[in-house]
Amino acid sequence: LILSSCLKSGLSLLQAFELLVEEMPKPLSDEFKLLLNEIKIGMPIEEALNRFNQRMYSEELNMLISAILVGKETGGDLSRILEQIVVSIRQRNKINQQLSNLTLQARWQGMIMMALPIFFGFTVVQMNPGYFNIMLSSEQGRGLLIYVVVSQVLGMALIKRLSRLEDECYI
Repeated sequence: LILSSCLKSGLSLLQAFELLVEEMPKPLSDEFKLLLNEIKIGMPIEEALNRFNQRMYSEELNMLISAILVGKETGGDLSRILEQIVVSIRQRNKINQQLSNLTLQARWQGMIMMALPIFFGFTVVQMNPGYFNIMLSSEQGRGLLIYVVVSQVLGMALIKRLSRLEDECYI
């Protein structure tokens, strides 16, 4: 947004980067300063931006750099393009937050379903300590306990996998 405002006010791209160095917090301003230094020593802006993108890769930065490079090639209104990117990033973050909220119920149900058999087993042992003795003493009982533990672990993994948001699900 700062970059777009700078370009609207008539500053060049390099002047806008210089303002970003002054206005941004420390780790990010250092990266922009390095970008400016690379451009000032004669590195082509395309190469400097690509190196900047490799150092600090994110989807949003990738969109920004792509827009700058395309705008430089085509000569379009870069400030409007950057404003559109800001709107797109905000919409994307909003949708991702909504997806996260929608899967919250599934995650909580999964945690409760994972804890329920363990809680039940401890409660039964507290009420009647010899209740599971037959399970532990017979071969069939031990086999069933192994089956229960394996099923529980597989169920936990499946619930966790189904309720997790993947990067490719993000819009």
